[in-house]
Parts: sequence; structure tokens; C-alpha cells
Amino acid sequence: MNTSPLMRSTLPSRVRSRSSAPCLTSSVLSEALLGNLHDGAEEILRILQRSIRPAGSLSMADRDQVLDCLESMRDSARAMPVLTRIKLPSIDWAAWDVLGLAPRGMSRDWREAMGEVLEHLVPATLAELRRHRRSVS
Repeated sequence: MNTSPLMRSTLPSRVRSRSSAPCLTSSVLSEALLGNLHDGAEEILRILQRSIRPAGSLSMADRDQVLDCLESMRDSARAMPVLTRIKLPSIDWAAWDVLGLAPRGMSRDWREAMGEVLEHLVPATLAELRRHRRSVS
């Protein structure tokens, strides 16, 4: 088969771009999901800082906003590609995977569990995300 010089010079770049597309897509997805985790954690910490109540007894409006952020964070963590999870082993991915957010009558146990999430899981996740951002920039 006789191909023109133009076809020969463009063919490798087309093949290369096709083969790198899944990697690029995964990278873009990971960065978006990491951004969701980061933004959600920062918003939660802002709410907690302005609240005069302990984390386990937030006002209804603050609690709803925190739960929305936690849901977004949990969904983003669950959707995180495996390779990104491996690169960030200090994030407790298992805790995010099993995080239950449905308030079961606002029981004491539920409030205590949410207090643990807000006092430990969210700040630890944010700290790791900040370390990661510093290391890649």
C-alpha cells in the first residue's frame, strides 16, 4: 500500500492520542473528584467554625448543609479511580465507602458517629488532599 508522506506523518500521532485518551480521562475524572472532596471538606470546616454548637448538635440548616457536603464527598470518594486511591493511601477510602448519612431519628449514636466523621475523617481527608496538591504543584 502506498501512503502519502502526509498520511505517514499523521498516523502515529492519531494512534498515540487514541491510546492516551483513557489515561487522560481518568486523570481529569480523578482531579474533579479530588476537587469535590477538597471543596466539601473546606465548606464543612467553615460551617463548623462559624457554629457555636458542637458538631453533633448543629442547627437544622447547618446540619442539612453539612449532610449535603458529606454526601457529595462520599459519592466522589466512591467514584474515585483505583489508581488514585492507591496514590493517596492516607485517605480512609473504606470509611468513605461505607459512610451512612441517613439520620435514623437523630439518635445519640448517629450524632456521635457524625461527630467522629466531622472531627476526624473530614479534617484528615482535607489534610491529605492539601499534601497531595502541594506535591503535584
